[in-house]
Amino acid sequence: EFNAVNNSWDITYNVTLDSPNDDRQTVEFKFESSEITSVIPPVRKSDSSWKIYPNPNKNGSFNIEMTGPNNFNNKVEIVDMQGRLFYEKDFPADKKIRVNSNLRPGIYLVSLINNKFNSSKKLIVQ
Repeated sequence: EFNAVNNSWDITYNVTLDSPNDDRQTVEFKFESSEITSVIPPVRKSDSSWKIYPNPNKNGSFNIEMTGPNNFNNKVEIVDMQGRLFYEKDFPADKKIRVNSNLRPGIYLVSLINNKFNSSKKLIVQ
């Protein structure tokens, strides 16, 4: 619950754990904040403001193209399906970014992060 008067929030989770011998335990997790000091940009589930091509591709070298105006510096991160970071680089504001990551075959998530949004798309390397 968020308290707008003193800019704080409280969250409580109750988790019930079942064990193999039918013992049940309830654990309470409580998170509190006395002051919110920053805001994280929203994560969009589907974002048509940028695209990756070619996708799929052969070696992890690809383009990111913004479909609208881009006045923000961008950070590109590439992680595999286990969450391991394979690539991270900052790029100046531009409508087209060329990424040369030399990835092995697999499925990756490419994240584009800037002051406007944080969005991820799937990349397939064959």
